[in-house]
Amino acid sequence: MSKRKIMHHNFREQVKDDLKLIEENYYLANNNFDKPDFAFNFWVMDKLYNEDPELILDQITEYKDFAIDCFIHYEDTKELFIIQNKYYSEDTKLVRNMAADFLITPLSKLNSNTYTKNEELNNLFQLIKDDSEYIINFHFYLFNEKTDENIERLFTDFNLQHKGKEGKPVIQSKIFYFSDIYNKYYYDPYKKDKHFDFTISTNTGKMLMQVLPDQRDYELPASMIEAYYIMTPITDVYKMYDSALKKEYPIFQENIREYLGKSPINEGIKKTLENENLEERLNFFYYNNGITIICDSAKNEGRIRGKNPLKLVRPQVVNGCQTVNTIYEVLNNYAKKDPTFELTKEQFGNVFVMVKVLVKKKDLNADVYMDIVKYTNKQNALGEKAFASNKEEFSVLQRNLEDRGFLVLIQGSDKHSFEQKYQNKALQDLLTKANKYSNKLELKITKLSELFIPLESLLQVYLAFMLDGYYAYTKKPKLLKSNVGKTEINYYEKYSLKIQENLTSTNLINLWLLFKKAEKDRSKKEKVPIPYYVIGFLGQFLTEKEPNNISSFLDKFFDQKQDDILNQYAFLCDLTGNYKIEYKDKTGVEYNDMIKKEIESKILIPELNKLGGSRTYVSVKDKLERLQDK
Repeated sequence: MSKRKIMHHNFREQVKDDLKLIEENYYLANNNFDKPDFAFNFWVMDKLYNEDPELILDQITEYKDFAIDCFIHYEDTKELFIIQNKYYSEDTKLVRNMAADFLITPLSKLNSNTYTKNEELNNLFQLIKDDSEYIINFHFYLFNEKTDENIERLFTDFNLQHKGKEGKPVIQSKIFYFSDIYNKYYYDPYKKDKHFDFTISTNTGKMLMQVLPDQRDYELPASMIEAYYIMTPITDVYKMYDSALKKEYPIFQENIREYLGKSPINEGIKKTLENENLEERLNFFYYNNGITIICDSAKNEGRIRGKNPLKLVRPQVVNGCQTVNTIYEVLNNYAKKDPTFELTKEQFGNVFVMVKVLVKKKDLNADVYMDIVKYTNKQNALGEKAFASNKEEFSVLQRNLEDRGFLVLIQGSDKHSFEQKYQNKALQDLLTKANKYSNKLELKITKLSELFIPLESLLQVYLAFMLDGYYAYTKKPKLLKSNVGKTEINYYEKYSLKIQENLTSTNLINLWLLFKKAEKDRSKKEKVPIPYYVIGFLGQFLTEKEPNNISSFLDKFFDQKQDDILNQYAFLCDLTGNYKIEYKDKTGVEYNDMIKKEIESKILIPELNKLGGSRTYVSVKDKLERLQDK
């Protein structure tokens, strides 16, 4: 099977897994969710557009309709998406008139105010159809590659027909095929581009330093970036973050060093700000390294009422997340009791922090800004792992597993964020989801901490399954290392970034739980079972006969009756123990050195045969071969 076909097959398995979960979660709200092509509408809006699941049901307009399946409206960015979805098998060809009907009928009826399938959409269209600032997208999703030039031409002609109409919205169309959907799912889901601006200020112009390369007076190289260094009252920093929170604007989106909750650094910042000695509080400016912000534009609006304001458009805090969060936490305690904000200003109005503002330059390489993020954070001892884990692939993985009740810890702030998010009923709902998976392995999950999955540990489990336990033990330092020598294997690119291409989210959860069960059953004295070996041996059995279909076989393994799963798990545990004993007998090498050496087939295979013949139940190998033959 070619690499492309493997990718297609595994992605189809992942989507099936997602649709099954959608059915489980939303069937009571609409019993059409047991039909995959209906659930696919929900999937597209949830996974490709990141739409709020609570809103999606009202935005599915029709079922098995040639025209509009669903729509999404983003008022703040003035975008409307009108969507048609075809959840087809690999061999089902798209008929031309289905695409043609989608491009002709809905727009005609919406323009004439006669669209009756969804009153909200019809009314919305009447409000925006003469607004030249709007973009109206007609998106068609085809879950295979079966199309032809005639269908492609429909979309090209549609775009030419609606191009550049003065005083009207931009109307454009696009067809997305299987590969496009795959790329949007894993690498490029739609991100709503929220607008946000905020004006920070300082008391006098002398407390603001400007670097303006474009102005002759400064006599600076034109290649330099426009910059501002501002001695800023921390009350402005508080208001900026408070405003961003209320508008749901991700002000730390480009920051890879996120809030770590309670830490020695944050406690030190907090202690200074809460000090009742106001003179000590003023020293905050000298103790703190400051905040770095990158923004789209900055405008010095001149002196206003004794202040020197600077308006920042789409600011992103790229360094100083700890400082911003701790300032917010301390001042918010005052602000809750102080609706006028007067007491807060009295206490903190003369406490300053240095804010460095850098303005994005259109003709400057985007890598420069990433380097700014990297190097300003490296001053705080941020390692390469944080940068390597700051990938959309891992964010998608995190969202998928959270949907199923498990919380992948990618950034340092994730644990703190999840602890804030999941309390009381929200935690109970999450535990209910998670225990649907864990119950089959007789693992009862009762605490939030048991739902946490460190990304690096999950990658080790995955590597053990794909290769064997030796690699999980010895290649851990390379799993989040993006830069390697020319002759080295790049485990980060070859395995870590591909984790979801080979296994579904449910596969990964089941493997993680099997690993955690082995950890729980592990004897401290005997050091068996060996958790990564349990996963590695299972992977070898599953991939031995048909290495390109491991996702399906893993599903079959965990779809067995509980007794069968536990019997085979016991077999794998015994095999790790026997291998350990025999390895020492044959080589004289102890456990701690053994796990740093590759698996010896000449020792493993005799132990496998010996153990398989002595069990009263069917051996793992035989059982799995039966599953593969189904």
